[in-house]
Amino acid sequence: MRKVLSPALILMICAAGLAAAPKVTPVANISLYGGQYYLDSEPSAFGGNADIYYSPVVNFTREDILVPVLNINYNGTRDVKDLVGGGTLTRQTFDAGATVKYVHSFGDTKAKTRVGYKKSFINEAKDEKWNEGLFDYERLLGGLTVQTPFLRHSFSLSCDYYIVTFPNYASLIFEDEYESSIDTQTYSELSENAGEDVLDYSNLAVTFEASRDYTGSFSAFYYYQIDLRDYKDQTVVDDDGSFLKEKRADIVNSLSAGLNYRMNSMALRLENETRCSKSNQNSYDASSTRFNKDFYSYYSSEFTPSVIFYLGSARPSKLRFWWDIEFKKYLERLAQDEEADYLDDKVSQTDNGFGVSYQYPVYRNLSVTAQLNRRTMSSNMKYEANYKYNYTVSNYYLGLNWRFGAN
Repeated sequence: MRKVLSPALILMICAAGLAAAPKVTPVANISLYGGQYYLDSEPSAFGGNADIYYSPVVNFTREDILVPVLNINYNGTRDVKDLVGGGTLTRQTFDAGATVKYVHSFGDTKAKTRVGYKKSFINEAKDEKWNEGLFDYERLLGGLTVQTPFLRHSFSLSCDYYIVTFPNYASLIFEDEYESSIDTQTYSELSENAGEDVLDYSNLAVTFEASRDYTGSFSAFYYYQIDLRDYKDQTVVDDDGSFLKEKRADIVNSLSAGLNYRMNSMALRLENETRCSKSNQNSYDASSTRFNKDFYSYYSSEFTPSVIFYLGSARPSKLRFWWDIEFKKYLERLAQDEEADYLDDKVSQTDNGFGVSYQYPVYRNLSVTAQLNRRTMSSNMKYEANYKYNYTVSNYYLGLNWRFGAN
C-alpha cells in the first residue's frame, strides 16, 4: 500500500483520524472567458480561457484543518511567455495541479504543511500535439510554514522545496544527427561533461513575511525570499565553448514591500519588488566564437499599483485599474543589433503593462466580467532570431465568474 498511496493521500488519511465527524466546507471559483489576443497589432483567432479552483476545506477541530486544492487553467489565446530567459510565443497552455495543505494551531501560532503536484502543457505550433510541447513541465512541491503574531505584527517563515522537470526537452548534443555531423574526437570531448536534461532543476526557497493592520482600513506588508536553484544536469560553459565538471547554480534574492488602503467604496494597493539573480552559468556563441560570461545574472525592480472602485451598495460591482512596470538589467550579457553583432551595452528590458476590468453581479454568486490588458516589452537587444525582446501584446476578454463558499 505504501508504494501505491501518494504522500498527499497518506496525509489525508492520517488527518482523518483526528476527528470522527469533520465539517466539510466546499469553496469554488470558476471563470470562463472568451476573447482575442493581439501581437504587435496583429490579431489572433478568437479563443477561450478557463480557470477552475476547487477546495473542500475539512475542519476536524478548531485546531486542525485540511485544505485540498484543485487548480485547472486553460489559455486558448496566443501569448508571449518568458520560459528560458526570452519571449517565447505560445498558442495554447493548459495547467492542472493539486495541493494538500494541513494546518495545525498551537494557540495563536499556526503550522502549515503542504505537498503538491502540477503538470503544465505548452503548445507553440499549430500542429503540435498535447503532451509533446518542448517546454511542458512537471513540478513536485513540499513545504512548511510557521505563522505567529508578535508586537502587533503577523510573522511567518516558510521553507519550500520543489523539483521541476521538462520531460520533452533534451540537449541536442545527444541526438544522432549531431553526433554524425562532427568528428568522433570532438564529439567525445563535447559530450563528456555535457548534460542532457539541461532545464531540470531543484529549488529551495526560504521566505520571511510580515504584515500589520494599522487602522482597520490601512495595512502594510513586506517579505524577503531567497531561492537556491540547482541544475543537476546542466554543466557550466567554459571560455572555449567546452563544458566544465561544475554544475549550474543560481541564487535569487527578492525583497518586496507594499501598502493596502480600504475605504467604503475604494481599495488601493501599492507594491514594489526588487530582485537580484546571480548565476554561475556562462554562454558561448559559436557563430561569433564569443564567450559571454555570467550570462544569466540580473537585477530588476517592479512597481505595481492598483485600485478597485466598488459601485453600488447591496451587491456592488467592481471596477479595477492596474499598472505594472518592471526594469531589468543583465549584469554581463551584451546586447546585439539586428545582424547579431555585439554592442558595448549590457542587455536591459522594460516591461510596461496596464489593464482595466469590470465585474458586474447578475445573480447571487454569478457575475459578468470584462477586461482589457496591454503590455509593451522594450529592450536594447535587437537580435530576435531565437526569442522576442521587443513587442506589444494586448487582449480583451468577456466572460462569467462564479464563486461558491467562503472568499
